[in-house]
Parts: sequence; structure tokens; C-alpha cells
Amino acid sequence: MQRFKTLLPCKASLILMALCLWVLALLPAKETSGSIFGLFLAGACLGSALLVWRFQNLKVLFWWLFCLVVFQGSVWLQQPQKPASGIYTIVNIRNGYAIAQNGRQRAIVYETEDLLLDQKVELSGFEAIHTQRNEGLFCFQDYLQANGSQYSATQMNPLKTSQEKAGLNGFLLRQKIWIFVNSRSAAPLYRLLFYGLSEDENLDWISTTGLPLIALVYGIRKRLSYRVEKKKLNWLMVGLQLSLTLFFPVRQASLRLLVFQICTALFSDWNVRWPVSMLAFLWISPFGADSLSLVLPAGISFFSHFVQASWQKKVVGMLWIAFCQMIWLKELNLLMLGMFLWFRSLIGWVFLLSIPGLWSAPYGELFLKLLEGIQVSLDWCTVYGSPPLWYLMLFGGLLILTVWKWKTKRFVLLLMAVCIYPWSWNLDPFFHVFQIDVGQGDAALIVEPFQRSVTMIDAAGKMNTDNATKLFIPFLQRHQIRKIDRLVVSHGDFDHDGAVDSLTQNFPVLQTIRSTKDLDPSQIDQTLPGKPAKLSIAYEFWLLLNERESDPAQENDQSLVCLFQYDGFRYLYTGDASIAIEKQLQKTNNLQADVLKLGHHGSNTSSDPAFLKAVHPTLALISAGYQNRYGHPSVSVLETLNAQGIDRLNTADHGSLHLFSMPHLLFVTSADGLVGWIWKS
Repeated sequence: MQRFKTLLPCKASLILMALCLWVLALLPAKETSGSIFGLFLAGACLGSALLVWRFQNLKVLFWWLFCLVVFQGSVWLQQPQKPASGIYTIVNIRNGYAIAQNGRQRAIVYETEDLLLDQKVELSGFEAIHTQRNEGLFCFQDYLQANGSQYSATQMNPLKTSQEKAGLNGFLLRQKIWIFVNSRSAAPLYRLLFYGLSEDENLDWISTTGLPLIALVYGIRKRLSYRVEKKKLNWLMVGLQLSLTLFFPVRQASLRLLVFQICTALFSDWNVRWPVSMLAFLWISPFGADSLSLVLPAGISFFSHFVQASWQKKVVGMLWIAFCQMIWLKELNLLMLGMFLWFRSLIGWVFLLSIPGLWSAPYGELFLKLLEGIQVSLDWCTVYGSPPLWYLMLFGGLLILTVWKWKTKRFVLLLMAVCIYPWSWNLDPFFHVFQIDVGQGDAALIVEPFQRSVTMIDAAGKMNTDNATKLFIPFLQRHQIRKIDRLVVSHGDFDHDGAVDSLTQNFPVLQTIRSTKDLDPSQIDQTLPGKPAKLSIAYEFWLLLNERESDPAQENDQSLVCLFQYDGFRYLYTGDASIAIEKQLQKTNNLQADVLKLGHHGSNTSSDPAFLKAVHPTLALISAGYQNRYGHPSVSVLETLNAQGIDRLNTADHGSLHLFSMPHLLFVTSADGLVGWIWKS
């Protein structure tokens, strides 16, 4: 070990410590399970070994342990608690809901009409927040949990005396500003600029990155930089941001910017300023490590620092913006890719110049039309897609290698990686099966490698919501699927075919199969029991028991039964077929399958023990609604699965389920983060 003259860590070790702590902070810190704690502990030990090996100095280990202790202490102090009945304060108002807080207890309130910031409310009747989770799509439940809110209040009583108790302090000022802004004719514009509330999903990234506030601060800083000395200007900007907290709620973006401004005022050297600002933010906001308002600017600053030429800094910044869009927004906006810095200046000017519109309605409406024009511009140049894991690893690896040591070949490969983004799923070599989380219903998507074919089984409907346009089409777009080759509708119940008509009207569906009448007669094997039909796909995909004994009045027993195979793994989907149909299947077919989608959402009208024994699956999939009124899945069925040693995954518990395979190996993931695999020799 080297001797050292000072206890302070070197600059390089500070940077590495900040990176290591950020990676650890990305773990779901709100989870208290032993596996998460064990993973965090393993990561901390790995970070210790890396730091000691790299710097050969024990003082680095001391500072690393100090960082970990402070971080864990902050996690413990800010760990959300289950709310209890009592008096809460409205700390933030969003589109359609408000956040109420009482110490470490947080709850969501949905009745936001007439609520004011910092108003006191009496809350009771709390229940856990649960919404549908689907891979690649926005999940309201995950968003709230990432911000420390896991419960909603079913009963709320606003306290009318809250304003009287507030007196003439800054909190009453916040309330007055909120009322004033929302009373303007151009209120949508000012809610976006002042509060980061976007009413159009095309502008969600603006509020997510905290761009209006950042643009305002940088715009003012640039104007003052010509007249105020740099050191004084830094502290002046700190004071400006602190004063803004008197008027508006503190958000992740404003907190990150405040920490950065303080570090800029204290440290002139980037090698100290950047890691200290990262560490300070993670200590203050340990659950904000994955916020785009932190990752985007911190990444631009980090990667730009390690390249020399000014054009290289701009290009690297653009590539990091592209990478962040792919991961956080599940899309790539070509306009923002090349014009982010210019757009930041534009938003800053819009912010400043639109302020008189608060008092002049025509003036404010003019800027509102400008905002609408920005929405249209962003929409036409946006490419959608939640890229597969292999693509993200390729892109991230090339970016790191290019910045590490700039070489033309690496840079060209990186540009090529950006260019193939719209077709990343077309280049994917895995066979995919998605069990989409539709609530109480069914929908599965089957994608052949390189998207040679796309097959969908069922498209459940939902009351008062068009699942086709709100769920299925966005899900298909996020996976860059441009057409469905065939849509197999198991039977006519609403929870299986309720969205079929809308889907076929709004998305290219080449063939809809409701019965063997929709197939060519040559596809039906008349010689085999049950007259199974083979679909015109390159792999084995059969519709079983097309000739059966059943009551035509029993819609469930008319369900099409799908059996398909790829990479040596067999999948069986039985729709809502009852035990009577299961018994007929056992007599006519070899039903052995590795993955079974339980019939009728796990009801005891299906999944007979003898049938499960004949199928002998390794994994059972259940598609059911959370706390549904039918009691699906049945307790008796779950007991049978346990008795036969069959693992199970339920969309009600884990969200959408994603199975993807290569020969002999099947990976299983869920929208809530579960990962598993099945090996078959």
C-alpha cells in the first residue's frame, strides 16, 4: 500500500466513488427484501475491491465506507412508512392527483379539485396502489413508488382553516400563485413552465428532465454573466434557486440543479465539482438515482469531459441524449438529438417572454399556440421503440469505448448503432412470448426471431377504455412491430376479443382466426384425432381439438386451443376451455408442454389435476386482474400447482410476463423485475 500525506481522497478516486455509489443507488432501495440487501452488500464489497485495487491506498476504502454509511443513513431516514390516519399536507399537485405528506408518510389523493399547495387535509382509509404493468410502457404505480408513494387515501377531508393557520408566510404565497396560474386562459403553458405538468405525452420529457426550470436558470445566468463576476454569479444563482422554493414545490430537477450550482460556487475544478455534486445529490435524494433530470445532464458533463475537441464534446453529448431517450422515454426524437442545447435556450426564452401573458390573455395564448406547434414538431420526428437488452449493451459499450480512447472506427460503429435503432427488434435473434397485462382478460404476443412473423392470441377489452389504442398498439410500437400476421381469437367473450375490432381497424392485421373456417382446408389434418390445424408459420403452431364434444351454448368450451413449439420449448394455451375439454385433449394429443397458460384465468372450472399432470409444465402462466371479483386464480388450482411442483407467474402480481428463448435455454422476466430461466438439454 502507498503512504499518503493527507486524508483527503484523490480526484480520480472521487470520480470512481461517485460512479460506484450511483450504480448501487440504482438498486430498488425502497425494497427491503433480503435479496436486495444482499445484492447491495455484494455491490458495496465489489466497489471496495475495485477502489483498493485501482488506487492501492487504504484511505480510499475509508472514504468509500463513509459514502456508503451516509447514503444508507439517508435511505433509512427517507424510507417511506405506511401511512396512518391523520393530518397531511399537500406537497405537490399533479395532473389528476395530489401528493400528501406527514413526515415520512406519503399518500396519493385523487380528488384534486379545489385543493391548494400546502393545504392541510385529513386522510384515512389507505390502500396499496396497483396499476397495470407492461414492459416498455409507462407504469403509474412504478412512477409513484419511485417517488416514495405506495398508498392512496380513499377518504379525504380538506381542513378549511388551513389558510387561516398559514398566516402571511411563503406557503400561503404558493397557494395564491397556484390559484392565479390555473385561472389564466393559457394555464396549460404555465403549468408546464412553472410546475412541470404536461398535458400532452409528447412533452412529457420536458417535465421529466425539468427543462423549463433549467432553461430559466441558464438563461438568466447567461444574461448576467456579461455584467457579474463569475464567483459572485455562482452564489447569486444559488440564492435565486433557493428563493424559487418559496414560490414552487421542490422537484428532483430543481434539487439537482441547486446541488450543482452550490458545487460550482465551491469548486472550480471539474474533477472535484462533478463527483462531489453527484455524491451530495445521492445523499440528499437517495431514491433519485434513476431520475432523468440527474442522469441526462450528469452524463453529458461526464462523457464530454473525457474528449478533447469541441465537436467531439457536442457529438458525445448528442449520443448520450439519444441513449437516455431510448432507456427512459422508450423513443428517439431526432429533433432533440441534434438541437437539445438550442431547444434549452428556446425554452428559456419562452419562459421569460411568456411571463407577461399571465396578465394579458391574448399574449399568453400566443405562446400556448407556440407550445402546440412544438408538440406537432416533436411528434413527426419521433421514432418509437424500447430497444432489446443486447442493443442497449452494444450501444453503451461502444459509447464507453469511444470516449475512453477516441478512434474513428469506434465512432463510425457507434453512429451505425444509432442508425439501426428503428430496426433493433428486427435484428433480434430470440423467440419471444409476451403475456400482456390486461387486467382481467387475456392477450399474448408471439414474435419469431428477426420478426419473421408476429402472432397474437386474444385481445381483451376493457370497460370505458379502448385497449387497442391505449394498450396494444403502444405496446406493439414500443417493440417496433409494424404488423400482426395473424390474430387468433380463442372465443367470443369480451375479456378475450373485446378489443379485436378496434385493433384490426387501427393497426395492420393480415389475418384474423376465430375458428377453423378462417383457415384453408388444406391446413386441417383430417387423419389425426380432433382434426388439428397447422397454421402457415415456419415453426410448429397447431390449433388442437377442432372436432370436439361440447354444448354450443357454452362459449368457453368453444375456445381454440393453441400448441406451439420453438427452440425445443413447447407452449400450450387453452383459452377458457373447461375440464370437460381438457379430458378430451388428453385422449387425442400429446399435451406435454414446458409452459402452460392456465385455462380460464386459473379458475377451478379448468386446470384439472389429471390434465396438469399430463401437460407436466415447468411454468404456469396466469392472466388475471388484481383483486378481481371472480376470485381468480382459484385457491384449489394454486394448491394443485404447488403439489405438482409447478412454478407459476400471475400478471396480477408481476405485470406483463416476457419469455424469450434460444436453443435449450428459455429466459423468463416480468415487468416488476423478476428474472429466471429454464434449461432444457
